[in-house]
Amino acid sequence: MRIFLNRWQAVAAADVVGGVFIAQRDLLKTLRSHVLAGSGLTAEIAAILFELYLAGSRLSSPEHVDADGYVSVRDLRTALGYSAGLLSRRIGWLCQRRWAEVKRAAPSIAQGLHGNCQKVRITESGKGIVAPVWRRYDELAERLLAGISPSDLAAHYRINEFISDKLHAPRF
Repeated sequence: MRIFLNRWQAVAAADVVGGVFIAQRDLLKTLRSHVLAGSGLTAEIAAILFELYLAGSRLSSPEHVDADGYVSVRDLRTALGYSAGLLSRRIGWLCQRRWAEVKRAAPSIAQGLHGNCQKVRITESGKGIVAPVWRRYDELAERLLAGISPSDLAAHYRINEFISDKLHAPRF
């Protein structure tokens, strides 16, 4: 909730960006209490498993997923915005539980992969852990966005994508 936002005036850019922070804060609380509750997963681990789950179910862009459902660790790090060290530790944790598996990626100059690059995919056990969490996430999203027109949803999606692209631009 914004205390000083007058909804009848033109919305300033700072209000839009501030609204993103407020929504993120509120959404994270709800995710922890309604989506992740009882799963034993943290938001960080769930985010990794969600990405791998979607990649394994072929809902991800085929340019980032190989024929066996593996995603390069570099692409996963870029998608999540995690540091290399944090992501490596989290993937190690997932592999210890056999929820994910890692193998070395074939070197590819075209893709910028050297001989030490790794790729990761979710296992059947990992899918079993994250599938009910994903269902609760999907149900929450449906409830939160019920009644919003498809055109407004599409506009919101495009704005979020535009903001994210700008923040990842080389000269931001």
